[in-house]
Amino acid sequence: MTIQPLTSQSARGWEGGLAPLRRLFARVKSSRLVREVLVFLTFCLFTAILTWPYVTRLRDAVVDPGDPYLISWILWWDYHQTFTDPLNLFHSNLFYPLRYTLAFSEHSYGIALFFFPLYALGARPLTVHAVAMFFGFVTCGYGAFRLARTLTGSNGAAWIAGIIFAFVPFRFGLMSQVAYLWSMWIPLLFEALVLFARERSKKRAVWLGVAFFMSGITTISWFTLSLVPFAVSAAILLTRHNTWRDREFWRRGAAALGLASLALLPFMVPYYIASKLL
Repeated sequence: MTIQPLTSQSARGWEGGLAPLRRLFARVKSSRLVREVLVFLTFCLFTAILTWPYVTRLRDAVVDPGDPYLISWILWWDYHQTFTDPLNLFHSNLFYPLRYTLAFSEHSYGIALFFFPLYALGARPLTVHAVAMFFGFVTCGYGAFRLARTLTGSNGAAWIAGIIFAFVPFRFGLMSQVAYLWSMWIPLLFEALVLFARERSKKRAVWLGVAFFMSGITTISWFTLSLVPFAVSAAILLTRHNTWRDREFWRRGAAALGLASLALLPFMVPYYIASKLL
């Protein structure tokens, strides 16, 4: 058997066959959405490895027999009451005849919201809780990645920040507290503020309002603790970008945060009422 040398014509044919793959790769590489999905999936991989074998037992695994059962019920109650009696969300079926009993703990509505489709498909509360815990790590990493990338413009720095924020040792101690594991909105809120300070567009104002609202309905503790750093960061950014007298910043920023605050009232007022009643 003789081996025919690769001629220039056959080489060109070979390269021509690879051309569609190269174009596809270039298109994928240039797609912002695809890059974001790949970053998110990478943090899914990291979470699966660092919490192994938890990912293989998402059907009904819990870290301990305490708080995970309570939080599983809270997430399920958020879904159940949203589609049966949303105006009485905080009047849960615990501690009857007391009222506003959901306000005895974190309501975690911003977490449950993402998993309404799983409940609709018939997933068990413990399964949803396990999946929510898994994505708590993932979203923390992704949120910190975005903030660091926005601040530094460096993907390397973003990966370091994302990995540290998502997998810092104390976070593994929060695996029974999904509400506190979901701190993704802290970096996303600050990233939204930075982006808005750089460009006072309507689109970025809307994102700032959404991030503020989601932070408030996800974990009240993290939201409350982030308010002072948020205000300080806003002052620093206003000074750095010399926008203290920028009307667009104040008008659009106030509108975004004002509407978000109004939307948060139904989730905040019950805690005040419960504290006065009890």
